[in-house]
Amino acid sequence: MKLAVAMALGAISGLAACVGSQEDAAPSLSPDLPHCGFQDIESGAGPDEKLSNGMVGRAGGYGVPQGFGSYYQVEDCRTGATLDLTKSRIGYTDAGEVKGPDRAKEVETVRKILLAGRVKDLAALDQLARRNPISTMAADRPGTESCGCAAFYPDLRGGKAPYVTAR
Repeated sequence: MKLAVAMALGAISGLAACVGSQEDAAPSLSPDLPHCGFQDIESGAGPDEKLSNGMVGRAGGYGVPQGFGSYYQVEDCRTGATLDLTKSRIGYTDAGEVKGPDRAKEVETVRKILLAGRVKDLAALDQLARRNPISTMAADRPGTESCGCAAFYPDLRGGKAPYVTAR
């Protein structure tokens, strides 16, 4: 029994040593490959997909001691800004579990609208999401090109630093 526990702990610590932060993680060996994504100890995202109007999207999720959830992140390659559309989230407090509404179907509907080219920018996407009602979270990635943007919209880099793999 002690040997099994020691082996399991060794495997976990070995995994932790191999996986860095989101900024360091880049399983894609080349920005020419549309297989961008990341995985670290607390979160991960699948490969980027080309949307329309200079945007890319990626499904992701996270799990931390305080809770877990899933989202669909849309990035505008012209600016580097992102908007996360929350699919689901569950949090834990001293009072117990706090569960948010499941919006996976609504997020998928918005994703299809994005693929069809009917959303021109993140401001319009935010309005559409809130009407559905999907909670959103915006972030900027100023000055840095993402893997998905490098793969699908390299001409929109502008003044941002080019994407470079971590390996």
